[in-house]
Amino acid sequence: IGMDQQEISKLFEAFSQVDMTTSRKYGGSGLGLAISKQLIEKMSGEIQVKSRKRQGSCFSFTASFGVASPDFRRVHDTIIELKGARVLVVDDNETVRFTLSEMLKSLDFVVDTCESGECALEKLEDACRLLNPFELVFMDWKMPGMDGLETSQKIKTSDLLSPVPMVIMFSAYEGQGLVKKAKNIGLEGFIIKPITYSTLSDVIVSVCGDRRYLVKPGMARIKQNTKLPALTEIAGARILVVDDNVINQLITRELLLKSGLQVDVAISGVEAINKVIVPEWLKGQSQYDAILMDIQMPEMNGYDATLKIRGWERNRLKLKEDEQIPIIAMTANALVGDKEKSLAVGMNDHITKPINKKQLFNALLYWIYHVHSDSEKVAAEKNI
Repeated sequence: IGMDQQEISKLFEAFSQVDMTTSRKYGGSGLGLAISKQLIEKMSGEIQVKSRKRQGSCFSFTASFGVASPDFRRVHDTIIELKGARVLVVDDNETVRFTLSEMLKSLDFVVDTCESGECALEKLEDACRLLNPFELVFMDWKMPGMDGLETSQKIKTSDLLSPVPMVIMFSAYEGQGLVKKAKNIGLEGFIIKPITYSTLSDVIVSVCGDRRYLVKPGMARIKQNTKLPALTEIAGARILVVDDNVINQLITRELLLKSGLQVDVAISGVEAINKVIVPEWLKGQSQYDAILMDIQMPEMNGYDATLKIRGWERNRLKLKEDEQIPIIAMTANALVGDKEKSLAVGMNDHITKPINKKQLFNALLYWIYHVHSDSEKVAAEKNI
């Protein structure tokens, strides 16, 4: 609403009100600006405001910041790299489960929980069957029934888990015997309660810091250290971007074009169907090497469009699953259930918005290279 100079002079006082009448239309600044002023001054800076009546106000501040140490930057970069990874928290204590899962969610992990070793094994196996495996397990040591050591040993020796997740054990007890047993089983990390953000970040970086590629939903067949081909291996591949949002279309299109890929755009599921389900003379070959499919769209959503494409491939073209066009959900829907629904309708993968360039390219690299193992064949089919 803007202020005059007299009103500005009161602005940084705790619980100040520019308008002191009981029927005032606008509130005051409470403690917010007073606290901000103190914090900024402690950082060798100052806060300023420029304001004009009935035109508005502009606040700005200066402050002195230190340069992050290499160790801190490594922690930060690793946490960013692992964004979206699936994590399972196993503890019989509900409070611990909730607290640890909230800490992990704040670091942008996708987190699920369970209260026992038996439940953990079941969830891990189900996730692998759905091609949406967990990458990391935080395992409590002391639990009724099957304890953390026994559960972890079953995880590490299971033939049903591919890939086998990394396991970090946590306990209020740090006896050397326990730590040694955990190492002998092959666990990747050990952390002592109470768990803080600092200790949590440190153990994640120590365990996951050297991992270059993450396991994506639907990519259970990739081993942890598998090296994906360079982006040049799929240069010229034709990608269909299906999204009703013009800004999202432009961003995705520019990213792909600059990387040597060809791009076509559809603004709805209906238009995607018309572009993908092509005439008979194509002899069963799709004109696209991959489809990036938004979920929420007018006319026809991404789920229904995928079901129709998969039905056409199976029933008309008689294509086997590993011959079908890779369809990758690219959506703001980021809950675990959303990923599983994408896979259930026949999509191959699920990546979330806002777009993470490395995650997007890793998904395209894997799925295009997986379906077109002969990269020369990919390049030869682009100008259909």
